[in-house]
Amino acid sequence: MKKQKIQLIVMLVILLAFIGCFFGLKSYNEAKENEVDEPLYTAWSLDSEDIATIHVVNSTDDYELEYFDETWYFVDDAETALTQSTVTSMISDFCDITSDKVIESPENLSDYGLETPEITVTATMTDGTTHTLYIGDLNETASLYYIMIDDSDTVYTVSSTLHTHFNKTADDLIDTSASSSDASSESSSEASDSADAASSDSTDEAVSDASSSELSAEEAETASESASDAGSSASD
Repeated sequence: MKKQKIQLIVMLVILLAFIGCFFGLKSYNEAKENEVDEPLYTAWSLDSEDIATIHVVNSTDDYELEYFDETWYFVDDAETALTQSTVTSMISDFCDITSDKVIESPENLSDYGLETPEITVTATMTDGTTHTLYIGDLNETASLYYIMIDDSDTVYTVSSTLHTHFNKTADDLIDTSASSSDASSESSSEASDSADAASSDSTDEAVSDASSSELSAEEAETASESASDAGSSASD
């Protein structure tokens, strides 16, 4: 009997240990699933509302944007409409740059494509200060780009998002739907003008024909009267 009690106690202890391990492992897995990897380094964090202009120079284009009345425009062409969502996304990612890896004071910037950066982006803030982003080569193994900011000698690695944004040309930012709408309106206006002109011509022709008809009737009546007068004279 005593031996059976001992066996029962041992089994209960093992069962409790098993239950404890089960729930402990479950809680651990749930915590890992909910865990979000935080970047180790913050290159900078800017307020997008403080940016007055942003100048982009890449391998294919050179353009500058300005923010006015809650809308982004080309500095040298305020008449051309831009796709605001595209520009806003560019600015948002520019203002919040984080990295999982940094290289402090590298000996040779050319190893990272930063001696002559492929892309240079300079933001002028409303207080007159500037912040510059330099984008260099792609690390093909990690699928990350090397960047530097301002006068810092630290190289950061970032995802391809920044490169994708700022490798765009000025034409890539133009709102083509607005251009199509303007062209359609212009075509409709021209068509309307043509229809009005045609209608006016038709009206003029109708009036002219009516006038000609009236004139012919008057001429016929005059001729008839003349013939009647001639006949009367002959009888006399």
